[in-house]
Amino acid sequence: MARITRKQRLRVRSYIQLGLLFTAGLVILIGIGLTIGRAIGKAAHREAVPVSTDFTVEEPEFTPEPTAPPQPVPDWALYPMMPTVDLSSWELRLVRKDHPLAVDFVPELMDIEEGERFDARAGAYLLQLIRDARAAGYGVYVCSCYRSYD
Repeated sequence: MARITRKQRLRVRSYIQLGLLFTAGLVILIGIGLTIGRAIGKAAHREAVPVSTDFTVEEPEFTPEPTAPPQPVPDWALYPMMPTVDLSSWELRLVRKDHPLAVDFVPELMDIEEGERFDARAGAYLLQLIRDARAAGYGVYVCSCYRSYD
């Protein structure tokens, strides 16, 4: 007859303990489930309301209200009033290949930063824009300003 070692006895005891724990847990869960089911059944029995089987519902009559047709909106009403602008102002100068500046045109210039020069009439606005952008956390730098005709 084979002899059972101590290690085998401990293993069998562990399996038995595990089985007992599993069974106890299962019994507890079943008891909880039965208790909840019984409580729900009692509550449903107390709150039972007789149910009518007559489900006839009258549909309300739908009569659309007469509406006036939509009026067209004029184009000018979609935009805010445009400001009055001097069309001969220097700010509105169009410069391109078929509309060049005069060869001798040189605006009054001011230094912006790092050797870049800009039209003095708008330079203060550019400097304010750069200061505000940097204060807001943007990395702004001037990379190309005035270029001579040459």
